Amino acid sequence: MLRRVALLARVSRNPSLRPSTSRYLVTPSRRNLQVASVLTRDDEILINRGDFIGVKPTNIKEDHRRTPENVIMLLREYHQKNARINGEHFMAGVLLPLEAGTNESNAFSDAFKRSADRFAPFVVSLCGTTMSDVASENRLVMLNRLWTTFEKLGRLNMLRQRRPYQRSLEIPITVDMFNERISSWLQNNNDFDPTELLQEIEMKHKLEPDAKTFSLLLQQLAFSGKGNSAESWEYEMAKRGIVRNLDVHCSMVLCAAAARNYVKTDHLIEQAVEKYSNSAQSAALAAALVGSAAAGDIERLRKLLRRAVIVTEAGGRRRNVLDVDFRAVFDVIWLLAKSSKSGDGKEYSALCEQILEHANRTKGFFKYLVRESERHVAHELYFTAIPILIDTLRVEDCLKNQRKGSFVVQMLPRFCNQMIRKGLHVDSVKEVCNRISASFGTEYHFYHSLLYAILTYKNYTPYEKYEMLEAFVDVIDPERERSHLTLPLLTACTNIQERLKMIYRITRILGYSDISTLDTKVMSRILLYPMLDSYDNGRNTFEVRLDTIARVLKSFGVSPEASWKLIFNWWKNRCANNEGNAHDNSDMSKWLQYRYSEIFDSPARPSKASENPPDFETFKSFVADGDYERVHSLLLKHGWPKDTDFYIVAPQIIDLYLESADWGCTTKMLNMLSAACNRFHDSEHDVYPVKNFDLLNILRRRITENAGLEVSAIIDYVYELRRMFPNAVAEYDTLVDTIQASHRLFSGVLFNPVENERSVDLTAGRVDRIIELLVTLIKLDMITLHMNETLTPSIINTVLNSLGWSAAVDTWLKFQSNLYLSNGMISLLKYSIGWTQNRSHTHFVLHKAKSFLSESRANSIYVAALVAVKREDEAEKFLASGHHGIKPLDAVHVFRLLNAINYKSYDERFVVSFARLCLQYTDLMEDSSACAIFHNDWLKLCETKRLGQLPVELYDLFKSFGRPLDYEQTKKVWRLAKVHSKLTQKWIFGSGGLLNVTEESQKQHNDSFESKFRALEEKLNSPDGSQFSSQQETLSMDSQGRQEMDRFVANVTKLQLVDEIEDLRKAVGKKKKEQLEAQV
Repeated sequence: MLRRVALLARVSRNPSLRPSTSRYLVTPSRRNLQVASVLTRDDEILINRGDFIGVKPTNIKEDHRRTPENVIMLLREYHQKNARINGEHFMAGVLLPLEAGTNESNAFSDAFKRSADRFAPFVVSLCGTTMSDVASENRLVMLNRLWTTFEKLGRLNMLRQRRPYQRSLEIPITVDMFNERISSWLQNNNDFDPTELLQEIEMKHKLEPDAKTFSLLLQQLAFSGKGNSAESWEYEMAKRGIVRNLDVHCSMVLCAAAARNYVKTDHLIEQAVEKYSNSAQSAALAAALVGSAAAGDIERLRKLLRRAVIVTEAGGRRRNVLDVDFRAVFDVIWLLAKSSKSGDGKEYSALCEQILEHANRTKGFFKYLVRESERHVAHELYFTAIPILIDTLRVEDCLKNQRKGSFVVQMLPRFCNQMIRKGLHVDSVKEVCNRISASFGTEYHFYHSLLYAILTYKNYTPYEKYEMLEAFVDVIDPERERSHLTLPLLTACTNIQERLKMIYRITRILGYSDISTLDTKVMSRILLYPMLDSYDNGRNTFEVRLDTIARVLKSFGVSPEASWKLIFNWWKNRCANNEGNAHDNSDMSKWLQYRYSEIFDSPARPSKASENPPDFETFKSFVADGDYERVHSLLLKHGWPKDTDFYIVAPQIIDLYLESADWGCTTKMLNMLSAACNRFHDSEHDVYPVKNFDLLNILRRRITENAGLEVSAIIDYVYELRRMFPNAVAEYDTLVDTIQASHRLFSGVLFNPVENERSVDLTAGRVDRIIELLVTLIKLDMITLHMNETLTPSIINTVLNSLGWSAAVDTWLKFQSNLYLSNGMISLLKYSIGWTQNRSHTHFVLHKAKSFLSESRANSIYVAALVAVKREDEAEKFLASGHHGIKPLDAVHVFRLLNAINYKSYDERFVVSFARLCLQYTDLMEDSSACAIFHNDWLKLCETKRLGQLPVELYDLFKSFGRPLDYEQTKKVWRLAKVHSKLTQKWIFGSGGLLNVTEESQKQHNDSFESKFRALEEKLNSPDGSQFSSQQETLSMDSQGRQEMDRFVANVTKLQLVDEIEDLRKAVGKKKKEQLEAQV
């Protein structure tokens, strides 16, 4: 259909076949003859055409069966279906035929004269965002040309009306046309004076503006920074008898928001609800959002976004949605992208992605999504175009027979063409490419489209094409197997000397050493025949000229072997196609035979036995020995050894380079490793040689290498690593290594990685970038944060100590809204309760936490914070009230969280106090599975820290509440207590002890520990010591026990306790085996 629209502008030159614009009469006169539209070079520049070799404009054929009415009808139909049109179809189908009608009337101009009220406003509206593939400045040029054409046709027909024998019509300028013109100006960011335009409408054209006109003029006031003068325009409306409607009211909201008048904005939003019903609040909020984005007031914008969020439920899933029209959401994203400092949308790309994720996806969302992605690309806003383009693959309300991915296939080449056409710097091109590759993967072959754009761009010199190819050759062809990629570089050169210089760059720098693999016909035409003719002085024989060609090629980096193969292929092509005379071909054959024996059979030829690459075992031994220089030398000279087992060598060589090599060598090795690993193409991530924590360690080294590296640069490198190692994703098996690597990484971002000092440059803006870094790592599956993660509490604690309470709370709120991570509230509560003792701060945190957390978990964290700052009495009072609603599983989660936070400096008092409060005031002792997890966690803590007195105390505590440990757990307590008892008797209370302990202290120790330890030992040594009720309850295989077992496994899986799952499986298997043997 896209082509059909432009076809309709052409009419046959045969008068009998011309279409008529009248239903009743066909008059084949000369003025109805329509000249075929021809795009000039200026026209092609306006619509971004004609810049690439082999990319032709739309094939516009003459079709006498189509009328201008059908052209407009098809454009209108395509606009309604897709919310956009193609600039080329507007230029060739509407604008050029109308301009031709100013010189000599044609069918198109006559149709507009008869139906101007139907056609003219519509075609003017097409010059706005509807023409999404054309930049705004070019759309303004086309709009001005269209408007000038309307005025010329009007003046021309006024002159023709003096001839009474000739009936003529004109195209009148109407208010609707002016409204569409103003709307197009606003969409194209055209600056104009609303007062002067109003005078032109009323004085020059004698028209009466309507409410829509004033609404559009008020929008211009807002965007031009004159929103404070909006009240005077309300008086102008009243003078003309125009009543304010909802559109005008929203324009007033827009003016107030753009002027940063918060009180008036909120008042107008409330007033909209009072005057126009509750449904008007959405439109008023949308105007306020657009106004704040236009003013660059980001903090106000965030507050309004949070205010506009509602909760919807669909299919049992809850989703936070912006209760505003999605068109306003796209306007906000557009304004943010345009206001970014770099001009490419990078600064606000994360915020735009978050806004887009919560957009209200009602009917028509997908077609506007497609239109906006084209619009952002056309205006070089690449970093905001990427998330919009990604979102086209997520839309679910498309037709079942519509392939959503087909648009991405069409759009990515346009992406490449626009970057090359606009001369984007190579570093920026790399950043964009890394993000696209990380987001879409390799299935869309984005780098193929990029390379095609580089090599076919008409305005590139051969050297510029070479520079761009050099920048991406390691990604496109790491193994240097696609030598044909260099052929366009040679064909772009204009003479032999330039081609020889280019051959030197190709062979010596790019690494394509064998030019004989290039197309023989092309090489003979552009290189060999010209060289052969240039060395013919009338005296040189054919063989001498071949010697000269080989010698010259050798001086420009071509090996003798490659030169011989190239000439050999040339000889075969000449013989096959009967080129040249038989005598020259015979001389060439003799020369090839002679040179073959000289090059390939010469005894003086150096043997390559000493250059054979080492086998894998030898290479692996070099890596194990830490011989970095030798390893790097072998990699550069021979590449990876044959049959290399990358599952073994990849982790070792990454650690070796990160510890010993400089960053340049490390980058080279990573590129080679990426090319080797990605040859596997395994869908199973667990067999990928490089792990996600390896990538985090590489990021850490990158930060250490550049102490002043900006966080935005780190984010860019994250995308590059994901492009290099697409399958190195976070897994359950790598959880522990991932946690350690992520903590090391963010400690390097927050602190000076060299001196381990607090960063003096930590600002609110840098904190926002750090949050964006964490979001990016999670989005790209480099990090997975579970329920009891401790990364965000450590970040918030650092922000709290550096920037204060407000910045820390803002950071915590962003973690909640972006990632639904609320564990940082433990740091805030400990600070507000233990240090500032500010109850309002505490209540604020609890109130905000319950927006994302259940009341049970929020109260559990609150109780844990009270106990951690030694406020046990206050915690007990809160629990005793009976309104806490804490569930056993949430109490266990929080207990584990605090133990993880206090891992380096454990708090023995907290463990006992929190356990006692949970047993006394919650249902913990009634939940056997939660108790089992609770036991395993504190036992694991005691075993790790080699504690002996704490496990005995906890054992007695749980026993006193009727929840004793099972046999295995009791045995672990006894072992820990036994070691503790031996050590205390030897080093403290023994005769050779290091401390001078009094008898009173020894007596207290015996009463508090030794007596409990002896009782525990007697219990284990008793005849029925192995029969514990808790063990029987846990391992029973009846139906109720099996349900408890499943629940226990689910809880353990959530808490990610591998060892407990394994123990449980062994116990269940053993019990089943015993029952089976009993049945037998």
